[in-house]
Parts: sequence; C-alpha cells; structure tokens
Amino acid sequence: MDDLGEILRREREWRLLPQGMVARRCGMPQQQLSRYETGAAAPSWRTFARVLAVFDVQPRVVLDSPASTSP
Repeated sequence: MDDLGEILRREREWRLLPQGMVARRCGMPQQQLSRYETGAAAPSWRTFARVLAVFDVQPRVVLDSPASTSP
C-alpha cells in the first residue's frame, strides 16, 4: 500500500504541478509539502484531504478483511 505522501507526490506529478503552487493553494509552506511527499513527516487525514482537494480529488477509504489462513 502506498503511504499518504507518495500518493500526494504521484497525484501532483501526474498533473505536472509544481510543489510550491500546490502548497500555496492548500495554505502550507512548500517545505512542509516536501516533507510529506518524501515521508519525512506524515500528514493528518484532514491535511491529506486538503491537498487532494487542490487536485479536485476526494479520498476514499476501502476496508478489507484480513486474508484468512487455512491450516
């Protein structure tokens, strides 16, 4: 599973948006967005959703049951 920062980086790069522009649009310093994208810091769920909103994307959570093991 991808971590939240990797998802943010991938979405930003796919849209060819500079990090500074995305950071300004969601109201954070560019250095903070960089820290999320590199995994140096983890965004809260609220911050993650705020950055995704810049891309016009909403997060969705899918819960899976753990795989059952047979004896």
